[in-house]
Amino acid sequence: RTASAKSGIPTFGEFSRIWFAERQPEWRASYQTSIEAALNIYLRPTFGSKACDLIMKADILGFRAKLIAESGDSERQPLSPSRINQVMMVLRSILVEASERYAFDHPWKGIKRLKEPKSEVDPFTLVEVKRILDKVRPDMRDYYVVRFFTGMRSSEIDGLRWHNVRMDRREILVREALVQGKLGPTKTPES
Repeated sequence: RTASAKSGIPTFGEFSRIWFAERQPEWRASYQTSIEAALNIYLRPTFGSKACDLIMKADILGFRAKLIAESGDSERQPLSPSRINQVMMVLRSILVEASERYAFDHPWKGIKRLKEPKSEVDPFTLVEVKRILDKVRPDMRDYYVVRFFTGMRSSEIDGLRWHNVRMDRREILVREALVQGKLGPTKTPES
């Protein structure tokens, strides 16, 4: 345990467990898994034994630089700027929460997200879609029609059930999604 500048301030490892337990009920199972991975693979090994108030801006920037450098390592799966930002967001959330609870200045001021490259989108033309639909197995045709023309995500289509299809209104209600083999409610704008 690294001694804190103020007594009673937990280490990052201790507080990250408290933070996770308190926030966990707000999250879907798939998001919990993502947060646990960020904590166990990246954050706790780096910051776990250090008191939260002793983690400085230089520590955070050095950690991010290390993640970026590891992304170029050919032995590991490279981390995208998006994934690095996700890991950094977990670190930020924990440090901001700890600073509010234990009354210390959090070190995050002025740290910006990495720029994420825009992905190229090259959708099928209507002619290409028609060609695909003409060749697909008859029992899969309706599935592909929904895929091509609704804009639903894979998890939403995979979680679609008949009670959410309103033929009389020509409407599909996106209420559930299948994520990591579990059916659950979709995220709504207010959640």
